[in-house]
Amino acid sequence: MEEGNEKRNCKEKSHNGKKIIVISDSVHNQLIQRSVIPSVQIEHFLDLGNIQAKTFEEQELDKRFLSERLTELACRADDIDYVFSFIMRDYLKREELADWVLKELVRIGWPVEKVFDGWKIYRSLYPRERYARILSNSNIKKLDGLVFGISYAVAGIRSSYLPGCVVNCASVSQDLYFNYYTAQKIWEMFPQKVSELKYVVIDMFDYTYFNYYTMLTGAAVDFFIKSGINCPKEFDEITNKCVAMSAEELNALLKKLWPSSNEYEKSIFQKIFGDMISQDEHAYCDYLLGHRNKMIPEYVIEAYKKCATVASIQIDIFEETIERNIRYLTSLLKFLLEKKPEIKIFLCLLPKYKMVEDFEANLFGNNWKDFFEETLVKLKVQYPFIYLNYKKDLEISANKGNYQDLEHLNYAGSVHFTKKLAAEICNYIEL
Repeated sequence: MEEGNEKRNCKEKSHNGKKIIVISDSVHNQLIQRSVIPSVQIEHFLDLGNIQAKTFEEQELDKRFLSERLTELACRADDIDYVFSFIMRDYLKREELADWVLKELVRIGWPVEKVFDGWKIYRSLYPRERYARILSNSNIKKLDGLVFGISYAVAGIRSSYLPGCVVNCASVSQDLYFNYYTAQKIWEMFPQKVSELKYVVIDMFDYTYFNYYTMLTGAAVDFFIKSGINCPKEFDEITNKCVAMSAEELNALLKKLWPSSNEYEKSIFQKIFGDMISQDEHAYCDYLLGHRNKMIPEYVIEAYKKCATVASIQIDIFEETIERNIRYLTSLLKFLLEKKPEIKIFLCLLPKYKMVEDFEANLFGNNWKDFFEETLVKLKVQYPFIYLNYKKDLEISANKGNYQDLEHLNYAGSVHFTKKLAAEICNYIEL
Protein backbone atom coordinates (compact mmCIF):
# COMPACT_ATOMS: atom_id res chain seq x y z
CA MET A 1 0.00 0.00 0.00
CA GLU A 2 1.26 3.46 -0.88
CA GLU A 3 0.36 6.85 0.50
CA GLY A 4 0.70 10.14 -1.29
CA ASN A 5 0.04 13.57 0.16
CA GLU A 6 -1.77 15.23 -2.72
CA LYS A 7 -1.95 18.72 -1.20
CA ARG A 8 -2.78 21.02 -4.08
CA ASN A 9 -0.93 24.31 -4.44
CA CYS A 10 -3.99 26.35 -5.28
CA LYS A 11 -3.32 30.04 -4.56
CA GLU A 12 -6.96 30.87 -5.21
CA LYS A 13 -8.23 28.14 -2.90
CA SER A 14 -11.44 29.10 -1.13
CA HIS A 15 -11.18 29.79 2.59
CA ASN A 16 -14.00 27.30 3.09
CA GLY A 17 -12.43 24.60 0.92
CA LYS A 18 -13.04 20.99 1.95
CA LYS A 19 -10.39 18.53 3.08
CA ILE A 20 -10.74 14.88 2.15
CA ILE A 21 -9.03 11.51 2.41
CA VAL A 22 -9.17 9.16 -0.58
CA ILE A 23 -8.71 5.39 -0.46
CA SER A 24 -8.20 3.86 -3.91
CA ASP A 25 -7.24 0.68 -5.76
CA SER A 26 -5.19 2.43 -8.49
CA VAL A 27 -7.95 2.11 -11.09
CA HIS A 28 -9.40 5.53 -10.32
CA ASN A 29 -6.29 7.42 -9.21
CA GLN A 30 -5.80 9.67 -12.22
CA LEU A 31 -9.53 10.19 -12.65
CA ILE A 32 -9.88 11.32 -9.02
CA GLN A 33 -6.97 13.74 -9.29
CA ARG A 34 -8.31 15.18 -12.57
CA SER A 35 -11.81 15.59 -11.19
CA VAL A 36 -11.44 17.01 -7.68
CA ILE A 37 -12.45 20.69 -7.80
CA PRO A 38 -9.84 23.39 -7.02
CA SER A 39 -11.32 24.36 -3.64
CA VAL A 40 -10.93 20.77 -2.36
CA GLN A 41 -7.68 19.55 -0.81
CA ILE A 42 -6.75 15.86 -0.77
CA GLU A 43 -5.01 15.56 2.59
CA HIS A 44 -4.10 11.89 2.19
CA PHE A 45 -4.29 9.57 -0.81
CA LEU A 46 -4.11 5.94 0.35
CA ASP A 47 -3.56 3.62 -2.61
CA LEU A 48 -4.02 -0.13 -2.19
CA GLY A 49 -2.54 -0.72 -5.63
CA ASN A 50 -3.68 -3.26 -8.20
CA ILE A 51 -5.77 -5.55 -5.99
CA GLN A 52 -6.42 -8.13 -8.71
CA ALA A 53 -2.70 -8.74 -9.20
CA LYS A 54 -2.02 -9.43 -5.52
CA THR A 55 -2.12 -12.67 -3.58
CA PHE A 56 -4.48 -13.17 -0.66
CA GLU A 57 -1.56 -12.74 1.75
CA GLU A 58 -0.53 -9.46 0.07
CA GLN A 59 -4.09 -8.17 0.27
CA GLU A 60 -4.29 -9.05 3.95
CA LEU A 61 -1.01 -7.22 4.61
CA ASP A 62 -2.31 -4.15 2.77
CA LYS A 63 -5.50 -4.24 4.81
CA ARG A 64 -3.49 -4.28 8.02
CA PHE A 65 -1.34 -1.33 6.93
CA LEU A 66 -4.43 0.59 5.81
CA SER A 67 -6.17 -0.04 9.13
CA GLU A 68 -3.12 1.17 11.05
CA ARG A 69 -2.84 4.33 8.96
CA LEU A 70 -6.53 5.16 9.23
CA THR A 71 -6.31 4.64 12.98
CA GLU A 72 -3.42 7.14 13.17
CA LEU A 73 -5.37 9.65 11.09
CA ALA A 74 -8.58 9.22 13.12
CA CYS A 75 -7.25 11.59 15.79
CA ARG A 76 -7.53 14.34 13.15
CA ALA A 77 -11.02 13.36 12.03
CA ASP A 78 -12.41 16.77 13.06
CA ASP A 79 -10.13 18.43 10.47
CA ILE A 80 -11.27 16.12 7.66
CA ASP A 81 -14.60 16.77 5.95
CA TYR A 82 -15.02 13.47 4.10
CA VAL A 83 -13.37 10.11 3.47
CA PHE A 84 -14.06 8.57 0.05
CA SER A 85 -13.41 4.93 -0.79
CA PHE A 86 -12.89 4.22 -4.48
CA ILE A 87 -12.44 0.46 -4.19
CA MET A 88 -14.01 -1.13 -7.26
CA ARG A 89 -16.67 -3.76 -6.61
CA ASP A 90 -16.87 -7.01 -8.55
CA TYR A 91 -19.97 -8.76 -7.31
CA LEU A 92 -19.50 -11.73 -9.61
CA LYS A 93 -16.25 -12.58 -7.83
CA ARG A 94 -17.78 -11.67 -4.45
CA GLU A 95 -15.03 -9.20 -3.65
CA GLU A 96 -15.48 -7.93 -0.11
CA LEU A 97 -12.66 -5.39 0.11
CA ALA A 98 -14.88 -2.38 -0.64
CA ASP A 99 -17.28 -3.31 2.17
CA TRP A 100 -14.40 -4.08 4.52
CA VAL A 101 -12.88 -0.60 4.02
CA LEU A 102 -16.18 1.13 4.83
CA LYS A 103 -16.80 -1.03 7.92
CA GLU A 104 -13.21 -0.60 9.10
CA LEU A 105 -13.47 3.18 8.93
CA VAL A 106 -16.53 3.11 11.18
CA ARG A 107 -14.98 0.55 13.52
CA ILE A 108 -11.91 2.71 13.95
CA GLY A 109 -14.08 5.64 14.88
CA TRP A 110 -14.49 7.75 11.77
CA PRO A 111 -17.93 9.46 11.86
CA VAL A 112 -20.41 7.63 9.66
CA GLU A 113 -21.61 10.89 8.12
CA LYS A 114 -18.11 11.55 6.78
CA VAL A 115 -17.59 8.16 5.12
CA PHE A 116 -18.69 7.68 1.50
CA ASP A 117 -18.49 4.82 -1.00
CA GLY A 118 -17.15 6.94 -3.85
CA TRP A 119 -17.12 4.11 -6.38
CA LYS A 120 -20.78 3.25 -5.76
CA ILE A 121 -21.90 6.87 -5.93
CA TYR A 122 -19.97 7.50 -9.13
CA ARG A 123 -21.32 4.39 -10.82
CA SER A 124 -24.85 5.45 -9.94
CA LEU A 125 -24.45 8.75 -11.80
CA TYR A 126 -24.56 7.37 -15.34
CA PRO A 127 -26.87 4.92 -17.12
CA ARG A 128 -26.61 1.18 -16.69
CA GLU A 129 -27.40 0.39 -20.33
CA ARG A 130 -24.25 0.45 -22.43
CA TYR A 131 -25.83 2.29 -25.39
CA ALA A 132 -27.26 4.97 -23.09
CA ARG A 133 -23.99 5.35 -21.23
CA ILE A 134 -22.12 5.93 -24.50
CA LEU A 135 -24.65 8.35 -25.96
CA SER A 136 -25.05 10.35 -22.74
CA ASN A 137 -21.57 11.73 -23.42
CA SER A 138 -22.12 15.49 -23.57
CA ASN A 139 -19.22 15.79 -26.03
CA ILE A 140 -21.29 13.95 -28.65
CA LYS A 141 -23.56 16.45 -30.37
CA LYS A 142 -24.55 15.03 -33.75
CA LEU A 143 -23.66 11.52 -34.93
CA ASP A 144 -22.58 10.66 -38.46
CA GLY A 145 -22.47 6.92 -37.83
CA LEU A 146 -23.55 4.11 -35.51
CA VAL A 147 -22.16 0.60 -35.03
CA PHE A 148 -24.31 -2.34 -33.91
CA GLY A 149 -23.31 -5.94 -33.43
CA ILE A 150 -21.81 -8.66 -31.33
CA SER A 151 -18.40 -9.16 -29.64
CA TYR A 152 -16.64 -9.12 -33.02
CA ALA A 153 -17.56 -5.44 -33.37
CA VAL A 154 -16.80 -4.71 -29.73
CA ALA A 155 -13.26 -6.02 -30.24
CA GLY A 156 -12.75 -5.23 -33.90
CA ILE A 157 -14.28 -1.85 -34.77
CA ARG A 158 -12.76 1.34 -33.37
CA SER A 159 -15.29 4.11 -33.77
CA SER A 160 -12.62 6.81 -33.57
CA TYR A 161 -11.12 5.58 -36.87
CA LEU A 162 -14.41 5.66 -38.80
CA PRO A 163 -15.36 8.77 -40.81
CA GLY A 164 -17.20 11.48 -38.89
CA CYS A 165 -18.53 11.27 -35.36
CA VAL A 166 -19.36 7.61 -34.63
CA VAL A 167 -20.18 5.51 -31.57
CA ASN A 168 -19.97 1.73 -31.19
CA CYS A 169 -23.09 0.32 -29.51
CA ALA A 170 -22.22 -3.34 -30.07
CA SER A 171 -22.26 -5.64 -27.07
CA VAL A 172 -20.88 -9.08 -26.26
CA SER A 173 -23.32 -11.86 -27.31
CA GLN A 174 -25.82 -9.39 -28.77
CA ASP A 175 -28.18 -10.99 -31.27
CA LEU A 176 -30.22 -9.41 -34.06
CA TYR A 177 -33.23 -8.79 -31.84
CA PHE A 178 -31.17 -6.71 -29.43
CA ASN A 179 -29.55 -4.79 -32.29
CA TYR A 180 -33.08 -3.84 -33.32
CA TYR A 181 -34.08 -3.09 -29.72
CA THR A 182 -31.02 -0.86 -29.20
CA ALA A 183 -31.69 1.08 -32.41
CA GLN A 184 -35.26 1.80 -31.30
CA LYS A 185 -34.12 2.96 -27.86
CA ILE A 186 -31.48 5.27 -29.35
CA TRP A 187 -34.02 7.07 -31.52
CA GLU A 188 -36.42 7.25 -28.57
CA MET A 189 -33.90 8.57 -26.04
CA PHE A 190 -31.43 10.53 -28.18
CA PRO A 191 -33.35 11.74 -31.27
CA GLN A 192 -31.27 14.90 -31.69
CA LYS A 193 -27.99 13.01 -31.71
CA VAL A 194 -29.09 10.80 -34.63
CA SER A 195 -31.01 13.50 -36.52
CA GLU A 196 -28.23 13.82 -39.11
CA LEU A 197 -27.06 10.19 -39.15
CA LYS A 198 -25.46 9.19 -42.44
CA TYR A 199 -24.55 5.53 -42.00
CA VAL A 200 -24.88 2.44 -39.80
CA VAL A 201 -22.50 -0.51 -39.61
CA ILE A 202 -24.03 -3.81 -38.49
CA ASP A 203 -21.57 -6.52 -37.51
CA MET A 204 -23.18 -9.75 -38.78
CA PHE A 205 -20.95 -12.05 -36.67
CA ASP A 206 -20.74 -15.12 -38.93
CA TYR A 207 -22.65 -17.02 -41.59
CA THR A 208 -24.57 -18.64 -38.71
CA TYR A 209 -25.87 -15.37 -37.23
CA PHE A 210 -29.48 -16.16 -38.17
CA ASN A 211 -29.12 -19.35 -36.13
CA TYR A 212 -28.03 -17.48 -32.99
CA TYR A 213 -30.49 -16.35 -30.30
CA THR A 214 -28.99 -14.83 -27.14
CA MET A 215 -31.68 -16.01 -24.76
CA LEU A 216 -31.23 -19.64 -25.76
CA THR A 217 -27.51 -19.76 -25.02
CA GLY A 218 -25.28 -19.98 -22.01
CA ALA A 219 -24.05 -16.47 -22.91
CA ALA A 220 -27.41 -14.92 -21.97
CA VAL A 221 -26.42 -13.87 -18.45
CA ASP A 222 -23.12 -12.48 -19.73
CA PHE A 223 -24.94 -10.48 -22.40
CA PHE A 224 -27.43 -8.86 -20.03
CA ILE A 225 -24.68 -7.96 -17.57
CA LYS A 226 -22.39 -6.49 -20.26
CA SER A 227 -25.16 -4.62 -22.08
CA GLY A 228 -27.02 -3.51 -18.96
CA ILE A 229 -30.35 -4.13 -20.71
CA ASN A 230 -33.12 -5.57 -18.54
CA CYS A 231 -34.03 -9.13 -19.42
CA PRO A 232 -37.47 -9.31 -21.13
CA LYS A 233 -40.36 -11.25 -19.62
CA GLU A 234 -40.23 -13.81 -22.44
CA PHE A 235 -37.06 -15.12 -20.83
CA ASP A 236 -39.21 -16.93 -18.25
CA GLU A 237 -41.09 -18.78 -20.96
CA ILE A 238 -37.97 -20.21 -22.57
CA THR A 239 -36.84 -23.55 -21.19
CA ASN A 240 -33.19 -24.09 -21.93
CA LYS A 241 -30.77 -25.89 -19.65
CA CYS A 242 -27.93 -23.54 -20.63
CA VAL A 243 -29.69 -20.71 -18.82
CA ALA A 244 -29.85 -21.03 -15.06
CA MET A 245 -31.60 -17.78 -14.09
CA SER A 246 -35.16 -16.56 -14.49
CA ALA A 247 -35.89 -13.04 -15.72
CA GLU A 248 -36.61 -11.91 -12.15
CA GLU A 249 -33.36 -13.36 -10.83
CA LEU A 250 -31.30 -11.89 -13.64
CA ASN A 251 -32.82 -8.43 -13.34
CA ALA A 252 -32.24 -8.53 -9.58
CA LEU A 253 -28.58 -9.29 -10.28
CA LEU A 254 -28.38 -6.42 -12.78
CA LYS A 255 -29.85 -4.06 -10.19
CA LYS A 256 -27.26 -5.20 -7.66
CA LEU A 257 -24.44 -4.85 -10.16
CA TRP A 258 -25.44 -1.29 -10.95
CA PRO A 259 -25.42 0.55 -7.61
CA SER A 260 -27.82 3.30 -6.60
CA SER A 261 -27.21 6.25 -4.29
CA ASN A 262 -29.46 8.76 -2.61
CA GLU A 263 -29.63 12.40 -3.59
CA TYR A 264 -27.66 13.54 -0.53
CA GLU A 265 -24.71 11.28 -1.40
CA LYS A 266 -24.76 12.43 -5.01
CA SER A 267 -24.89 16.07 -3.94
CA ILE A 268 -21.84 15.72 -1.66
CA PHE A 269 -19.96 13.77 -4.32
CA GLN A 270 -20.58 16.38 -7.02
CA LYS A 271 -19.52 19.21 -4.70
CA ILE A 272 -16.17 17.48 -4.25
CA PHE A 273 -15.53 15.99 -7.69
CA GLY A 274 -17.74 18.05 -9.98
CA ASP A 275 -18.75 16.35 -13.24
CA MET A 276 -16.43 13.37 -12.92
CA ILE A 277 -17.92 11.58 -15.92
CA SER A 278 -16.56 14.28 -18.25
CA GLN A 279 -13.07 13.48 -16.92
CA ASP A 280 -13.42 9.69 -17.24
CA GLU A 281 -11.62 8.32 -20.29
CA HIS A 282 -13.09 4.88 -19.56
CA ALA A 283 -16.76 5.93 -19.30
CA TYR A 284 -17.11 6.24 -23.08
CA CYS A 285 -13.91 4.51 -24.19
CA ASP A 286 -14.64 1.77 -26.74
CA TYR A 287 -11.48 -0.16 -25.82
CA LEU A 288 -10.14 -0.38 -22.28
CA LEU A 289 -6.61 0.98 -22.05
CA GLY A 290 -5.39 -1.96 -19.99
CA HIS A 291 -6.38 -4.49 -22.67
CA ARG A 292 -4.53 -2.95 -25.60
CA ASN A 293 -1.54 -5.28 -25.56
CA LYS A 294 -3.46 -8.56 -25.80
CA MET A 295 -2.18 -11.08 -28.34
CA ILE A 296 -3.28 -14.62 -29.07
CA PRO A 297 -1.07 -17.04 -27.06
CA GLU A 298 0.84 -19.64 -29.06
CA TYR A 299 -0.46 -22.47 -26.85
CA VAL A 300 -4.03 -21.59 -27.88
CA ILE A 301 -3.10 -21.94 -31.53
CA GLU A 302 -1.36 -25.27 -30.89
CA ALA A 303 -4.32 -26.60 -28.90
CA TYR A 304 -6.69 -25.69 -31.74
CA LYS A 305 -4.49 -27.50 -34.25
CA LYS A 306 -4.70 -30.66 -32.15
CA CYS A 307 -8.39 -30.48 -31.32
CA ALA A 308 -10.50 -27.88 -33.11
CA THR A 309 -13.98 -27.24 -31.74
CA VAL A 310 -17.14 -25.79 -33.21
CA ALA A 311 -20.24 -24.23 -31.64
CA SER A 312 -23.69 -25.81 -31.50
CA ILE A 313 -25.12 -23.09 -33.75
CA GLN A 314 -22.74 -24.27 -36.47
CA ILE A 315 -23.76 -27.93 -36.17
CA ASP A 316 -27.49 -27.76 -35.41
CA ILE A 317 -30.18 -25.94 -37.36
CA PHE A 318 -32.75 -24.05 -35.25
CA GLU A 319 -35.59 -23.31 -37.65
CA GLU A 320 -37.60 -21.10 -35.28
CA THR A 321 -34.53 -19.07 -34.39
CA ILE A 322 -33.64 -18.57 -38.06
CA GLU A 323 -37.15 -17.45 -38.92
CA ARG A 324 -37.21 -15.09 -35.93
CA ASN A 325 -33.84 -13.54 -36.73
CA ILE A 326 -34.63 -12.92 -40.39
CA ARG A 327 -37.75 -11.13 -39.19
CA TYR A 328 -35.73 -9.02 -36.74
CA LEU A 329 -33.10 -8.09 -39.33
CA THR A 330 -35.91 -7.10 -41.69
CA SER A 331 -37.45 -4.98 -38.91
CA LEU A 332 -34.10 -3.32 -38.18
CA LEU A 333 -33.46 -2.46 -41.84
CA LYS A 334 -37.00 -1.16 -42.26
CA PHE A 335 -36.74 0.91 -39.07
CA LEU A 336 -33.46 2.54 -40.10
CA LEU A 337 -34.63 3.36 -43.61
CA GLU A 338 -37.91 4.80 -42.35
CA LYS A 339 -36.03 7.04 -39.92
CA LYS A 340 -33.42 8.11 -42.48
CA PRO A 341 -34.33 7.16 -46.08
CA GLU A 342 -30.93 8.30 -47.42
CA ILE A 343 -28.91 6.40 -44.83
CA LYS A 344 -26.24 3.94 -45.92
CA ILE A 345 -26.37 0.58 -44.14
CA PHE A 346 -23.30 -1.67 -44.13
CA LEU A 347 -23.73 -5.33 -43.18
CA CYS A 348 -20.25 -6.46 -42.27
CA LEU A 349 -18.46 -9.77 -41.59
CA LEU A 350 -15.15 -9.50 -39.72
CA PRO A 351 -12.48 -12.20 -40.19
CA LYS A 352 -11.57 -14.80 -37.61
CA TYR A 353 -7.96 -16.01 -37.47
CA LYS A 354 -7.22 -17.70 -40.83
CA MET A 355 -6.66 -21.13 -39.31
CA VAL A 356 -10.20 -21.04 -37.91
CA GLU A 357 -11.74 -19.72 -41.12
CA ASP A 358 -10.02 -22.51 -43.11
CA PHE A 359 -11.09 -25.26 -40.71
CA GLU A 360 -14.72 -24.15 -40.64
CA ALA A 361 -14.85 -23.71 -44.41
CA ASN A 362 -13.58 -27.27 -44.88
CA LEU A 363 -15.96 -28.67 -42.26
CA PHE A 364 -19.16 -26.96 -43.39
CA GLY A 365 -18.38 -26.24 -47.02
CA ASN A 366 -20.57 -23.42 -48.34
CA ASN A 367 -23.77 -24.59 -46.66
CA TRP A 368 -24.05 -21.82 -44.08
CA LYS A 369 -22.46 -19.24 -46.37
CA ASP A 370 -24.88 -19.95 -49.23
CA PHE A 371 -27.93 -19.74 -46.97
CA PHE A 372 -26.69 -16.55 -45.31
CA GLU A 373 -25.91 -14.76 -48.55
CA GLU A 374 -29.06 -15.95 -50.33
CA THR A 375 -31.07 -14.49 -47.45
CA LEU A 376 -29.29 -11.17 -47.79
CA VAL A 377 -29.91 -11.09 -51.55
CA LYS A 378 -33.65 -11.47 -50.93
CA LEU A 379 -33.68 -8.75 -48.27
CA LYS A 380 -31.69 -6.34 -50.41
CA VAL A 381 -34.45 -6.21 -53.02
CA GLN A 382 -36.65 -4.26 -50.61
CA TYR A 383 -34.14 -2.84 -48.14
CA PRO A 384 -30.97 -1.54 -49.82
CA PHE A 385 -27.71 -2.09 -47.96
CA ILE A 386 -24.04 -2.70 -48.72
CA TYR A 387 -22.67 -6.16 -47.89
CA LEU A 388 -19.00 -6.19 -46.87
CA ASN A 389 -17.36 -9.60 -46.35
CA TYR A 390 -13.81 -9.50 -44.96
CA LYS A 391 -13.59 -13.15 -43.96
CA LYS A 392 -11.04 -13.87 -46.72
CA ASP A 393 -8.96 -10.76 -46.13
CA LEU A 394 -5.59 -12.43 -45.55
CA GLU A 395 -3.88 -9.15 -44.74
CA ILE A 396 -5.90 -9.24 -41.53
CA SER A 397 -6.65 -12.92 -40.88
CA ALA A 398 -3.25 -14.42 -41.73
CA ASN A 399 -1.43 -12.30 -39.14
CA LYS A 400 -1.76 -13.73 -35.62
CA GLY A 401 -0.45 -10.43 -34.30
CA ASN A 402 -3.86 -8.97 -35.15
CA TYR A 403 -5.74 -11.27 -32.74
CA GLN A 404 -6.36 -11.49 -29.00
CA ASP A 405 -7.87 -14.97 -29.41
CA LEU A 406 -8.84 -17.27 -32.28
CA GLU A 407 -11.84 -15.19 -33.29
CA HIS A 408 -11.49 -11.64 -32.00
CA LEU A 409 -9.14 -8.91 -33.18
CA ASN A 410 -6.89 -7.22 -30.65
CA TYR A 411 -6.37 -3.46 -30.49
CA ALA A 412 -3.71 -3.32 -33.22
CA GLY A 413 -5.79 -5.62 -35.42
CA SER A 414 -8.93 -3.59 -34.81
CA VAL A 415 -7.22 -0.36 -35.86
CA HIS A 416 -5.90 -2.06 -39.02
CA PHE A 417 -9.34 -3.47 -39.83
CA THR A 418 -11.26 -0.29 -39.04
CA LYS A 419 -9.06 1.76 -41.37
CA LYS A 420 -10.00 -0.65 -44.18
CA LEU A 421 -13.67 -0.43 -43.26
CA ALA A 422 -13.47 3.37 -43.13
CA ALA A 423 -11.98 3.52 -46.61
CA GLU A 424 -14.84 1.39 -47.92
CA ILE A 425 -17.46 3.55 -46.21
CA CYS A 426 -15.93 6.67 -47.77
CA ASN A 427 -16.71 5.20 -51.21
CA TYR A 428 -20.40 5.59 -50.40
CA ILE A 429 -20.72 8.73 -48.28
CA GLU A 430 -19.29 12.22 -48.16
CA LEU A 431 -18.44 13.98 -44.92
